[in-house]
Amino acid sequence: AVAESGRRFDVVSLIIGQDYPLRSNAYIDQFFASNPSKIFMEFWPMPAEVWAGGGLDRIYDYHFGDRRRRSRQKTSTWITRLCNASVFLKRRFPRGLKPFGGWQWWSMPMGAANEILQFVERRPDFLHYHRWSLLPDEMFFQTILLNSDAEGIRNNLVNNCLRFVYWDNPNPLTPATLTENYFEALIASKSLFARKFDILKDAAIVDKLDMSRAQEEKRLREQNAAWSLVEDLSRSTDFPKSPASPGTKVALFKSPITP
Repeated sequence: AVAESGRRFDVVSLIIGQDYPLRSNAYIDQFFASNPSKIFMEFWPMPAEVWAGGGLDRIYDYHFGDRRRRSRQKTSTWITRLCNASVFLKRRFPRGLKPFGGWQWWSMPMGAANEILQFVERRPDFLHYHRWSLLPDEMFFQTILLNSDAEGIRNNLVNNCLRFVYWDNPNPLTPATLTENYFEALIASKSLFARKFDILKDAAIVDKLDMSRAQEEKRLREQNAAWSLVEDLSRSTDFPKSPASPGTKVALFKSPITP
């Protein structure tokens, strides 16, 4: 939709209804202007310790049914297990590719977005393969970009999704809901966005972030001059780390899965 809109965009960021910006529009604009061509997403080679079984079920197993509706989750899980155990052969990962995973959140320049669209045109088998994948948005984009032959893509990958996510949570499968108690940590972080928020549980945190963003916007606009933004983009300096603690350089990635 972005590519077909006819409008010129420099950067595309994936957010959902429980995400919120931490910094002002002026800061975010200058951040991307100071980091042209950079692709911000978390990624790791598969198998990965962050997922049970290394996440290999996402590669080799078929996943059927409707997992979005709670009333159908048990049935969908039962059908999936039955089919993988007794009916279907293991899936084969699309030829010539090494699998990479990562959280679904990202910010990327239009050049990278176009690379993804062109890849899907060239490789409809990759799109078809993910029709039966578990949570394909946690593997789809990473695999395409990390297998790219374009130096402009490979050299600009930054293992940082620019999102504040707090995983110290009783339920390890989902991040904590951010409340007013997290405000100081949010402001101190180097992230542009954060997740997840729920205004039914705590609307005050969003109001405080709005006030902070407005103050920063005013301050930066009043400078009335071009300014450069230089940040350490390594994930280790962000707060907090994701459970995967990524940061390995692409050149060092090794995967036991033969492309």
